[in-house]
Amino acid sequence: MIKVFLSKEEGELSSILDITQLQKYIKEIVVLHSFSRKENFKQLIDSISENEKIVLAGAKWSFYQSKEGKMILDAIVNKGINYNFILLVDLFILSIYGNNKEKNTKIAALLISLAIEELKKRESIEYEDLKPLETVILIGADQFFTKLSKNLMDKRINVIAINKGEIPAEIYTTTQYPFSKIIDFYGIEGNYFLELDSNGIKTTIKASSIVIGTTDNPVFSEELHHIFHIPLSMEKTLIPLDYGENKYQTIYPMIFLLPLEKNEEDIQKISEEIINFVKNKSHRHFFDIPKVNKEICGICGVCVKTCMYKASKIDFEKKTAVVNKYRCVGCGNCVTACPIGARELLSYPNHFLYEKIKNIVNINGRKCIVFACEGSGYPTIEEMIHLGITLPKDFNIIRIRCGAKLDCQFISEAMNAGFKAIAVVCCKEDKCLYSVGSLDLSRRFNLYRAVMRAKGIDPNLLRIITLDRGDIDTCINALKNFSNYIDN
Repeated sequence: MIKVFLSKEEGELSSILDITQLQKYIKEIVVLHSFSRKENFKQLIDSISENEKIVLAGAKWSFYQSKEGKMILDAIVNKGINYNFILLVDLFILSIYGNNKEKNTKIAALLISLAIEELKKRESIEYEDLKPLETVILIGADQFFTKLSKNLMDKRINVIAINKGEIPAEIYTTTQYPFSKIIDFYGIEGNYFLELDSNGIKTTIKASSIVIGTTDNPVFSEELHHIFHIPLSMEKTLIPLDYGENKYQTIYPMIFLLPLEKNEEDIQKISEEIINFVKNKSHRHFFDIPKVNKEICGICGVCVKTCMYKASKIDFEKKTAVVNKYRCVGCGNCVTACPIGARELLSYPNHFLYEKIKNIVNINGRKCIVFACEGSGYPTIEEMIHLGITLPKDFNIIRIRCGAKLDCQFISEAMNAGFKAIAVVCCKEDKCLYSVGSLDLSRRFNLYRAVMRAKGIDPNLLRIITLDRGDIDTCINALKNFSNYIDN
């Protein structure tokens, strides 16, 4: 059964669309004042039963990156809902289409209807329940780890310290590995594994959580970058995701970066999050990994060469590629790289993105499409809308997980559907969410531009806009310039 909930966002959504009319289009919709209200939160959770499928509409996408939004998603999962059976439909993005409530209401109904149809065909994602280990690893241990290590040890959590050099005596530890090099890493939150080389002696250690001390030592930062694939800044320092309210989080849950400029508040926040996690009775981890179509996999090995996380390998007995679920981070890079389309992320099935592309062009007449990635493009556009900055009238916005992974098939689909111009707004090369960056996207697009040119289509109608998250000036100027080029 599919249930649809709409947050009116305390009435703000009424300025964009007609909620009463939307209820006529979507009969099963349950309208709430706000998912943030305690009584609405309780009503939503109490009305959900195990194995149902859920559409959450109305609230901004950024809401679910906040502590409050994550609590709602966690509460739904705790009711026995598979994470892949929850779809988020942001309706505030409709404000880019202007003040025509009638048209906006029809688009809202379309987006919700597409989400319902997608949920009917989505597959469940494999998960594992595990008890977090009561051990934490500190990497690059220096004096700033003293308070953090004490906080953990006071809660009877084991602390393992690793460093390339000496480990300061003031750090509280149960085990130390000075003068050690990390040579491999894998696992999931609650059960991470590190392989070390200590003066030629190989050791494997495991922990629930890992804290890395950001350092201005470029050599050490590069070593850690190649092991963990955490992005590097131009100054060769490790960069956190900076998602929502957590400025310490990396791509891996429960793996944190201590800021270069450390302070007591940073230490305390990281301590609390680790302690709350480790002392939990159990944790449910969903393996958001690619599904391999064994019927068409040609065991060419492209996925093996492409995966920087060592998650893909060839099983020659079964004559197919396979995925190590404890190494895969669900970035989708192998999905894009597969030459015969034998892979697909269950949480991001291509078919439904095609459906959205085809349907959106038919309802509002706008002939330009912007694929905005969750790393930088979409949150920046969302912030522009929040500040009342007007976007060029030409564009439709479609949120995608990672702009650097966008396959040229979607470009073909958009042009076949009738879109005249296409832009991808994604992260800069050194800020890519999954460390692959935009270089491969540029290579693919340049090849596609050659195809456009051969067909007599202006190749400048396909653009890549790279920016930092929140860089509104770069985003709006690039979109305006693109809009002016299209008009001329």
